[in-house]
Amino acid sequence: MNKKILITNAVPVNNGDAALVFSLADSLIMLGYEISIATSYYSFVRSKYPEYKFIRELGDYYFLKKLPFLKPLFIRLNFLLNRRYRNHDYFIAAPGGYLNSNYFPYHALLPLILAKETGKKTGVYAQSVGPISRSDAEMLRKAAKSIDIMMIRDMASKEILDGIEYPGRTLLSKDAAFLANWKKKDFDKTGVIGISVREWHFDTRDVTEYVTMLTRLTEFVLQKGYKVEFISTCQGIKGYKDDSIMAGKIKANLSHEWQDAQVSIDRQYYKIDELRKKLADYEFVIGTRLHMCILSWLSDTPAFNISYEAKGLECYKYLGIPEYSIDYNNETESALDRLEGFISTIEIKWEEVIVEVQKVHKKVNQDLEKFLNELDSGQ
Repeated sequence: MNKKILITNAVPVNNGDAALVFSLADSLIMLGYEISIATSYYSFVRSKYPEYKFIRELGDYYFLKKLPFLKPLFIRLNFLLNRRYRNHDYFIAAPGGYLNSNYFPYHALLPLILAKETGKKTGVYAQSVGPISRSDAEMLRKAAKSIDIMMIRDMASKEILDGIEYPGRTLLSKDAAFLANWKKKDFDKTGVIGISVREWHFDTRDVTEYVTMLTRLTEFVLQKGYKVEFISTCQGIKGYKDDSIMAGKIKANLSHEWQDAQVSIDRQYYKIDELRKKLADYEFVIGTRLHMCILSWLSDTPAFNISYEAKGLECYKYLGIPEYSIDYNNETESALDRLEGFISTIEIKWEEVIVEVQKVHKKVNQDLEKFLNELDSGQ
């Protein structure tokens, strides 16, 4: 009988999380496991991806948004009563970046803590860690006894765990989206580039400065003769974060001469495979959301990264192209120089980067098997 794995805390609504969750699920299925995915936005996700088996996440109830202080207690009670949720051998927290005090990391880890209390195997897969407060650092240290193995996806996260003296077992890997296969495209220069933007108020970031920089970068590529389409991994879903709103602000900020048919905003929702086909049509991408960039490379389209958290630059470091990443609040003239360098060198470096992408793909698949072996051995 195949062992049952529940991927917890999954939110594959936007295509960044979809890339992470479904890449992991598909890889586990190929290895012979029976997979279920515990998700928020249950009805929406199940309607879009009927090929996967979903379970409603323990805290995915509207009244908890109004009464968040009840969430830990409700999750505990729901776990005790929810046999469908409990009926798994392994509980693996979904990949991503929610071990971060800008979110609610305790809520994300609580299902693993409860699962460990009932004797299950538990793991955290390919997470970024931080920024993290003192109270959340203490929570992580206490939670270590409930987590058989934690995999982290970059060196910055390892340094944070080392800094807070996390006592649990850890593995260092790379972003889980690279579990997916790279697909070669028949390249035909379209003259169209995709730009993804994001509003980010955390970590002392200044959105006004970001808008100014993105306006200049957009005008720069327009002046070079490209057409621009704003598109994101996170758009087109009522009541959910929609980056096309920020795209509209940037388009409105452009000089009048550019606010015509050369600049468009795609507000449509795409499933993950549909987005990858869309990305393959661009000549290159400028991506603020990291997985806009990763999915572009996996679709054989070069991507220039704007890093709002450490994970963006860290990814571009292990791909060997840190010069193709700038900061969310990068000084504008420096950002323009970096973008010009990307445009002028990318055709030369393209194949070299794709080789690195394929190496990372092989590495993360090897790391997944190592993670499962560590998980199976327990503490």
